[in-house]
Amino acid sequence: MAIEEHLITTTARLLEQWLPPDSRTGVPAWRVQIISGSAPRVFDEDWESSPPLTEVSEYGRFPETFGAAGDRFPVEAELLEFEEGLDYFCGQRASAGRPDEAAAYVIEALTETLEAGPGPLDRRVRPLVGFLAGVLTQWACEHLLRIHVAAEPGGDRLDDELHLLVRDHDGKACRLSVAPGTTVPASGPDMRITWDTTLLSEFLWMNNNNAVGFEVTVEPHGLVLDTSADATFRTWKRFKDDDFRLLDGAALATVLAETEQAAADMALAVCLSEDDSWDDPQPPADQLVIPVLRDLIDTLTKRVAGDDGTPLLAYSSGWPLEFRGEGAQLVLVGPELVAVIDVDDSC
Repeated sequence: MAIEEHLITTTARLLEQWLPPDSRTGVPAWRVQIISGSAPRVFDEDWESSPPLTEVSEYGRFPETFGAAGDRFPVEAELLEFEEGLDYFCGQRASAGRPDEAAAYVIEALTETLEAGPGPLDRRVRPLVGFLAGVLTQWACEHLLRIHVAAEPGGDRLDDELHLLVRDHDGKACRLSVAPGTTVPASGPDMRITWDTTLLSEFLWMNNNNAVGFEVTVEPHGLVLDTSADATFRTWKRFKDDDFRLLDGAALATVLAETEQAAADMALAVCLSEDDSWDDPQPPADQLVIPVLRDLIDTLTKRVAGDDGTPLLAYSSGWPLEFRGEGAQLVLVGPELVAVIDVDDSC
């Protein structure tokens, strides 16, 4: 199974946004960088010890690391060996506290590194760290390189950073580099929406082949919403009057809470392993699907209503989600913009 670089990068970008910010600037205090590389195939070169630093630099594409924020130069590399784990749903299981040996090591290393930074890690960060560790090592990872670096050739080792290199059986390599105090690229709400919907689909599966899909559109509605806002908005071009239910604040909160529970129940299918009892499954204390869904709704609410606002109007068709294969829509309306979440749960 090949390294899923897109999914790893998506998780890393969201993790940057969820980590405690720098108290002085309010911006993300950590850079979590994913860099693709290549190495010999496992069949051609089975590592029994750490490769020379020149080869480590080549495989991990050093020194390029944090762009304008700085290069990094390997000064030492440790080869870590693990029992071969599973090659499917490893991120989901690791996020739920069920990592294999390789993912467990990455979770411990990442957590130790991040806890040395500003502020405590909140509850949603920990399952996201687990998911990142799991997807980084999910293709039956047996070897991992932990690389210690300096900021310049021959410089002092930087002990507050983490650099890990993995490779799949075909030689595709992926480097995870984590450092404090480096500039995090700006990301708009549209990117964050994409990250959230990508992760939601990783946890919600109708069957072995079909994940639940989320398509989000945000656009101007071009309407003046005054005292007759509901009647006015029902003239919007994409609105079918008899399909949508108007939600007040309390009803919207109930719809979202029931959807969170339905999503958490559905995600158990990929969070539990064959060794867990389905007669009395113990759900994880913190299911990642819930904060990701909340992040999506919060991001869309801010997008249409501003940082301190609430939607002027909200409508649902098929929400709360029950995943019956019939599709669903949630509509959030602001003074100028409307956001629509289309859910595809067809099989």
